[in-house]
Amino acid sequence: MTHYLDTSAFVAWFDPHNPHCRPVFAWRERERDAVTPAYNRILQLESRHYLGRLTHSHAGLAWHAFRAFEGRRLYEWVKLDFSGLVELCEDLSQSHKPKLQCGFWDLCHVVAARKSDLPLVTCDVRQCEAAKVMGVETTLIR
Repeated sequence: MTHYLDTSAFVAWFDPHNPHCRPVFAWRERERDAVTPAYNRILQLESRHYLGRLTHSHAGLAWHAFRAFEGRRLYEWVKLDFSGLVELCEDLSQSHKPKLQCGFWDLCHVVAARKSDLPLVTCDVRQCEAAKVMGVETTLIR
């Protein structure tokens, strides 16, 4: 089944030093069907930035695992209208400020999951709460 993993869960898939790595793998093992991550330009840019800046002893492993994931296309590409997505997120963040306590980019992932009609998987409590307010099926990994 395809899931929309936000950046907190997505990069943990590749980085063994990430504090969410084991919980993300445990969640993946509990899923009945194989998990296929949704992937888009926002996740690609954020993941490359995060994984490219790692300096720990397994940084190379994380980077090469990520690049193999991309090279083998082990994902479902989700095409986004980036301009429309950003504009919608700006409007939502202003009109729902008291309810949506997550950051702008976190909200972009929530909206992308909603527009793609995919369940969101996140390690971020505030993002999970925002997703629930917006009616997005969400799994919080702790």
